[in-house]
Amino acid sequence: DEGRESAFERRSRRADERAVRDKAEAEAETLETNLQANERFVLPSGQEIEAEGQAAPDMALMMQRIREVIRVLQNFRELRDEG
Repeated sequence: DEGRESAFERRSRRADERAVRDKAEAEAETLETNLQANERFVLPSGQEIEAEGQAAPDMALMMQRIREVIRVLQNFRELRDEG
């Protein structure tokens, strides 16, 4: 029957779909990395640090700072400040 896929054809189609999905995810991740690479991190001012000390810690902000530090350390040669 021509309307039915064989098991081999089904697996092949699924593998193709998975490859397309993986490629799209990789491209999205690369785009995000490129966008992040163009951003420049600025240390918080003394007043901002003082204000943070008075309030409960913002976990999302902490995680973003940790990720940024890790990113800079991984690419230190390219991302370091000159001088």
